Amino acid sequence: AVRALYHDEMLPTSRAVLARLAEDGWQAAADEVLALAPAARLVLDGDVLVLRQPPPGFMGFVDPKEEMDTYGEGLWGALEEYLNAMPVHVVTFKRGRYGAARELHSRRLPFLRGFSVGRLCHVVELAMPRRRSLLGRVALVDSLVPFHHSDDARKAQKATMKEPYRAGIAPALLDSTAIRSWEDLRTALKAVLQTRQPPLFVSKIKVTV
Repeated sequence: AVRALYHDEMLPTSRAVLARLAEDGWQAAADEVLALAPAARLVLDGDVLVLRQPPPGFMGFVDPKEEMDTYGEGLWGALEEYLNAMPVHVVTFKRGRYGAARELHSRRLPFLRGFSVGRLCHVVELAMPRRRSLLGRVALVDSLVPFHHSDDARKAQKATMKEPYRAGIAPALLDSTAIRSWEDLRTALKAVLQTRQPPLFVSKIKVTV
């Protein structure tokens, strides 16, 4: 798992290692992983598990929160064109920034050739509303989508119209967001429970339904 994170240029924190192990079907606690570090020839640096000898050609980890954008307008134009050309369900990315990065990496898009998952996490971060407004969030299904389908776009539109904003789901993803009956409420609750990752708090359900 640690070597895989090095390959992806992602900092191997204990949380990241546990998540990668879970993806591979292994369940472990943080203290178990940290206890195995010496036997696995890993050095524990705070909460980070590092290899004693980095892999050949390793250039360092990518900071997904780095403010500098060095990718050029060609990449951003190609990404925007791709997101806008695809049906919304094709470019709905689960599991936030990391999930979007993993999915984009798996699609082997020509304009992202050679980008690691860690590098794509940085691209996704820069594509969010604070910077590029190419991707935005949909709270109800805990996903990233093209910005014009997102809650962020709806918030901006409501602010322009000086109308109150109600959290929900983009109309492109559901035929209607209005809850007019108990059956509508049951359907909305079922969607939340099926799509949101635990833990799920009652206060969060109240916001998203």
